[in-house]
Amino acid sequence: MKRPKTHMETVLGSDIAQPDELEVPGSKDSDCDRVLYFTVNKGKNARALFQKILNFSNPPNAQSGGAHEGGCLITTMTAEVFCSVQFRGDLVGWRKDIELGAAAVGSELATIENGNLVTFDGRSFSLAECTIEFT
Repeated sequence: MKRPKTHMETVLGSDIAQPDELEVPGSKDSDCDRVLYFTVNKGKNARALFQKILNFSNPPNAQSGGAHEGGCLITTMTAEVFCSVQFRGDLVGWRKDIELGAAAVGSELATIENGNLVTFDGRSFSLAECTIEFT
């Protein structure tokens, strides 16, 4: 049964995802955008690191589209924190910019595959065993 619309949803004319309805970015296939995760070292600001990663390539490789924080932090059982970044448009260019920026700041990258967070070096963490925080 579908839940009734809130007053704000009625005013806006669309649904607002509730906390229990949120999905981990990258856990479902999308035709138009992609998701990568970058590590955030303890004590570092994820938003500032995100900006450093995206602004590293000058000039940028991406020729169209955009990238934004995906609003999700995943903490693994080994206490590593991964922050999502979603991108669309020039997928090849954005991926290259993110990979180059992450390497420059010493941040590891990962993707979501079959319910697991899989790092580029091949380690795998079950999402069911991770702490997931939506920001």
